[in-house]
Amino acid sequence: MKRRNFILLSAAGVAAVGASYWYLNYYSQEHNSSIIEPESLSYIWDRETIITMGANYRKQIPMEDNETSLVKLLSTDINEDSGAIEALKKEIKNDFEKGNTIMIGGWILSVTEARQCALFSIIQPN
Repeated sequence: MKRRNFILLSAAGVAAVGASYWYLNYYSQEHNSSIIEPESLSYIWDRETIITMGANYRKQIPMEDNETSLVKLLSTDINEDSGAIEALKKEIKNDFEKGNTIMIGGWILSVTEARQCALFSIIQPN
């Protein structure tokens, strides 16, 4: 193989990998819109508080500081037939029963609620 061809193929490979990485991590995902806003928390908090709590969660758990991972984590037990809101309510109840909670800003939240806040803070920034 000629050096020129090798360099061109290598550059094309790096560009393809880079473009794929960017698309998967930064391009806005299409997903079930009912998983975005934490329904139960929206009764007691305003939009800005939900965004603040979500940003604080993302700081505490940096591995979940992107839309793709949050959507994936929130959507694992949800399918289009079962109704996302009911499935999320069940998951939140299970989180509290299992002690799967996190403290953010003096509030004890289920991890599912915290993830919803985090996703909301990414999608609906101030």
